[in-house]
Amino acid sequence: MRRGLLGIFALATFVVFAAFAAPAGAASDGSAGNDRRISVSGGVVVASGEVVNGPVVSVDGPVTINGTVTDDVYVGNGRLVIGGQVTGNVLVVHGDVLITGRVGNDVVALDGRITTRDGAKVNGDVRSRKAPDAAPGTVSGHVRTLNIKHLFPSFLIVS
Repeated sequence: MRRGLLGIFALATFVVFAAFAAPAGAASDGSAGNDRRISVSGGVVVASGEVVNGPVVSVDGPVTINGTVTDDVYVGNGRLVIGGQVTGNVLVVHGDVLITGRVGNDVVALDGRITTRDGAKVNGDVRSRKAPDAAPGTVSGHVRTLNIKHLFPSFLIVS
C-alpha cells in the first residue's frame, strides 16, 4: 500500500511538472531550441552527439542517454540507460539504472537497482532500494542501499 501511494505521489509530481513546463524545443525568444525533453507516456532518447540543455523527464517510459544532458534526468516508471553524459542529478522512481557513461552528481533509484560498468563515472552518491552493483572506481561518493521506509518519517498514511 505504501509503495503504491509513494508511486502515485511521485507520478503526480512529474505530471504537474510536465504540465507547467514549456513544450520541448520552445525557447523563450520564440526560436527553436533544444532546452528540455519531457514525455508523459513513451520513452525518451538522446542520441549520440546530441545535446539537451535542460532537464529530461519521462513520466512513464524508458530513457536512453547516449548524448549529453546538461541538467537533471527524472524517470517516473521505466528503465534508464546512460551511455553518454548527464551533468546533473538522476532520479528514477520505479525502474533500474545502467550507467556506462558519466553522471555529474548523485544517482537515486527509489524502487530499482543502479548498476555501473567499468569505464563509467559518477561524481556523487549512488543510492538504490535494491543493492547497487557498482564496478570498482566508478563512483566518487557513497554507494548505499536506500531504505525508503525512512524517507518520509513524518508522513502518516491512514488506510
